[in-house]
Amino acid sequence: MQKFATVIETVQPDVIGVTESWGSDDISDSEFSIPGFDLFRADRSNGHREGGVLLLVNSRMNAIDLECKLNSKFTDQIWCLKIKISNGEDLLIGVCYRSPNVEFSDKANNNRLCEMIDEVSGRPIILTGDS
Repeated sequence: MQKFATVIETVQPDVIGVTESWGSDDISDSEFSIPGFDLFRADRSNGHREGGVLLLVNSRMNAIDLECKLNSKFTDQIWCLKIKISNGEDLLIGVCYRSPNVEFSDKANNNRLCEMIDEVSGRPIILTGDS
């Protein structure tokens, strides 16, 4: 985390998407937190330690959690809402991870990924991720 924090301090990004965070109930938010950033996280809930995603958004952007407002059941995703971009619309910011592991990237999960993309399409979004 120290190297990660150093890169963030040097680059000074506004949005950071992390895939394969390997988060679990045993890891507190404070272990993933970076000063000056709001943390949004989705740990893999099926008992496997791989996967999981983090979204860090600069605190001055006043992002709010959107976790419960999407219908998509895609496994590794997290979203937040950045209120009011320049044209007055809300900006969705998200990160998702599609595992190359066949156990997690079966046709049903691929379909859920497509459903997630369909659900957010047509809206102003920033989507980061790895597959």
